[in-house]
Amino acid sequence: MISFLMVWSTISIAQKKKNRAIKEKTNTINSYPFSDPKNEGNWILNKEISDEFEGTEIDTTKWFVEGQNGDYYIWKGRAPSQFAPHNVIVEDGVLKLRTQWEPDYPFAQESYADGSNNDTYGVFEGEPLPITTAGVVGKKRFLNGYMEVKSKQGNAAITGAFWAIGYEQELDVYELMGNPKIDGSIKANSYLATAHDWSPPAVRPTKVFNHVENLPFRTADDFHVYGAEWGKDFLKLFIDGKMVHHFTQDQVGTDWVLNNPMEIWLDSEIFKWLGLPHKEELPVDFEIDYMRVWQKPTSNLLAPAFYGFEGPILFEENPRSLKMVPEDSEPNDYQKFWSIDEASAQYLRIVHGDYNSGVNS
Repeated sequence: MISFLMVWSTISIAQKKKNRAIKEKTNTINSYPFSDPKNEGNWILNKEISDEFEGTEIDTTKWFVEGQNGDYYIWKGRAPSQFAPHNVIVEDGVLKLRTQWEPDYPFAQESYADGSNNDTYGVFEGEPLPITTAGVVGKKRFLNGYMEVKSKQGNAAITGAFWAIGYEQELDVYELMGNPKIDGSIKANSYLATAHDWSPPAVRPTKVFNHVENLPFRTADDFHVYGAEWGKDFLKLFIDGKMVHHFTQDQVGTDWVLNNPMEIWLDSEIFKWLGLPHKEELPVDFEIDYMRVWQKPTSNLLAPAFYGFEGPILFEENPRSLKMVPEDSEPNDYQKFWSIDEASAQYLRIVHGDYNSGVNS
């Protein structure tokens, strides 16, 4: 009886702690950016995009799961690894994107061209490398705001990435790796943020600006808060509430590409130039406690849309094409572009590469 009571008491205490943690987390849903705890910026949480990852499964009204029902958006992952939907796990209030060794997984019998690479899924240099990863993509885009995650990397040579894409643009808020095997651009205690220009012909290298930050901690050891404030002509990067870098459109000139609404991605990939994860260290999880997006209130909704010549007008009530890459300029049910008829063309034209504000406006 004593033994039973002791076990029951232990379980009860553990459950109370878990319930308290869930309650504390739930109470923070309307909290402010970690970099602005007093909300001096007058931020408003965008609840349609943000996610606390409660419950027992991913919210598919907010997220597209790569590989679910056999569907992939844009790509199947960075070969030799492949996204697998069962690696997207929600438990204990945390999203876990798992990387594991799965020799029985039916890898796609195709290769993925990535710059000069042309790797096959599940194979590396002719030998089996049956590693599956995971990725989720936000279903709604947003223009400007503050995006933030609290996350921890898996302790292996596998990335955890918090990034976003829009028309002809990409922002990698971070690419981190818990335990790289080769000394390179990402270390176990460093942070890499990058912007890419995907305007046609979108030939690599597409990087237009980036920032590397050496950290006083290993990214796989504990949870930390990473954020980015994105304005119409600036980008600020934050780690644990401290601003670590500030880009402006005036500084980067016409390489400033962050002009259009973007969708959030959370995923894990193999970067073979930083080494391969070993079978013995798998499975590992890239863990995300929350992903939140705040924006500013505005009383003028017409002007941003009217002057948004650089990119499409979105019709998000219609689904995106699964093959619609950022450089896709074909109008469809999801995106439409400004057009100038023949009579107006003698007075008006849209000049690619110039902007309605900032440099060359």
